[in-house]
Amino acid sequence: MAYTILDGFGVRTILTQSSPYGTNPKELVRKQISLDLSLVVSYSKYILGDIRTGNLSLRSDITEVWLNGSTQSVIINMTPADFGALLPIGPGIDPSKVKVSSADTTADFLENKLVAGTGISIAKLNPGADEDLEIRSAFENIYLNDGNVADGRIATLDGTLTWDGGKEIRTVNGRIIREVTEASDLPATLVANTTYIIRGEISISSAITCNVEGVEIMGLDRNLDHLIWDGVGPMITIVDVNFGMSGIRVSGTRATGSIISATNINAGAYNAGRLKVLTFLNCQFRGTYDVMDIKGFDLVDINNCLFFYIKAQNFGLRFEDTSKIEITSCELIRWFDETTIPTPGGWATCSMIELLPNNLASFGAVNINGCVIHPQQTQNGIEIAAGSTTGFGTISSNAFVTVGLTTGKVFLPEVPVVLSPDYSQPQTIGYDVFANQGILNSTSGTVQTLTGNTTDTVLSTGVPVIVNTGGGVVQQAGVRYTVSTGGRVTYIGTKQKFVSIHTTIAFQKQGGGTDPYTFYLYKNGVQLPGSQIGVVSGGATADGTIALVYGTPMIQNDYIEIYVENPSSSDNMLVKDFQMVIRE
Repeated sequence: MAYTILDGFGVRTILTQSSPYGTNPKELVRKQISLDLSLVVSYSKYILGDIRTGNLSLRSDITEVWLNGSTQSVIINMTPADFGALLPIGPGIDPSKVKVSSADTTADFLENKLVAGTGISIAKLNPGADEDLEIRSAFENIYLNDGNVADGRIATLDGTLTWDGGKEIRTVNGRIIREVTEASDLPATLVANTTYIIRGEISISSAITCNVEGVEIMGLDRNLDHLIWDGVGPMITIVDVNFGMSGIRVSGTRATGSIISATNINAGAYNAGRLKVLTFLNCQFRGTYDVMDIKGFDLVDINNCLFFYIKAQNFGLRFEDTSKIEITSCELIRWFDETTIPTPGGWATCSMIELLPNNLASFGAVNINGCVIHPQQTQNGIEIAAGSTTGFGTISSNAFVTVGLTTGKVFLPEVPVVLSPDYSQPQTIGYDVFANQGILNSTSGTVQTLTGNTTDTVLSTGVPVIVNTGGGVVQQAGVRYTVSTGGRVTYIGTKQKFVSIHTTIAFQKQGGGTDPYTFYLYKNGVQLPGSQIGVVSGGATADGTIALVYGTPMIQNDYIEIYVENPSSSDNMLVKDFQMVIRE
């Protein structure tokens, strides 16, 4: 309790029989009064007079106060307004009533001062007794009651989960996860550390740039969550950052549009500045024109994606200077306008997968595995351009389909006339191509022949020399081998191989008498141990044949030659014909 000392009055009884107010009248006597203001229940102007005679008047300068728990009033030498100013509820106010603030002009009972807003109800409990006011929300339990948040409102739960315009936005572990239901949800410049989740079919016409880290665009179903590009140039331009796209379908309506343009390369930096990764997982590129043009990047990983009904006129999946490329379990089929079925038209006229000539760097490693690749009309399946180099390339376990292919090629480069893939060119020499349907393996080997030679091999006693072919050796077929007219066969592949060598030689001794001769295989100018075959030839112009069979490992630029020796005389030897086959 807090007592306050006030100037007041006490009531004194006057014992006199002559008083006009009757027997034992009363009078007010000034005194100091100690008052607990917290017990004040009401106050008003003091009434002066005699109730019996009706001689009553109000004293506006004196206040009568009633206290809680007391049967007598207290008389204060103050106006009601001044006394009321001492109370917490404000000047001149019935203490049973309240104001909302000090600026409120009207006091009233609490029940009347509370106004229920939207979705709020106020109920008086125990009316006429120990009353309470119950305030209740219509949305008191969102798990049991239905309700709507008006358009344009944003609701946030626990500081991490937000609904904005019917879209969910969640910030957790330093990332923003944002639903995309309309084009405006994809800003012109994507926000760092954000996952954009595509919901349903969305058409966009304004180009998007990603130049910040931590961005991915994804959907839940690559058939249903669909971005339609209705603009000119690339839909998404990616500059020197990691980026991922998964689980969505992408299409384009304009022949002047493309889907992806991405660059990450700097010739003066480590690994030519190729330090970022592009990932396309379980996507469907369907019903679009040019697809993706990628320059640089440490790794481009395209996994389990569909490239259907592509109408590209300039490029499909085009790469330049990329350090590593992984294309796995993808389908590249039906590159024509889907709307022309059952009579296909609007064919794509470019290569499906294209590796451009080196610009600032070479291709480090390329793996294309487990795909279905079906070029038609004038399209090319895989084109590895002259002027490009690849350190380690693997193309395996793919199905190359040629049905409907006219002037296009399933694989470029190819050997002229033979029209099979040419694995001996500088741009393809680093590739292992095997276990595919529709194209030959890159198994290295060669067949070279000498026919009708008339030039003697001049001999000195006991000195092996290279067989003189008269410049007549011809390579009949070869993969990653070159053959000189003089009979030197050179391996130009980049990977070490173990090969078998099969040679048949027809010869004619020159000079009289009977002489022994020895034929050898030499590698890099050194006799291969155990490769010699000895024969005895008797009489001038005596004919004979021998067969040399051998095996040896070969690395790049190793070469094989045939040598012959006469250990007992200087009679010459004429090698008229031979056939040599080298194969893995």
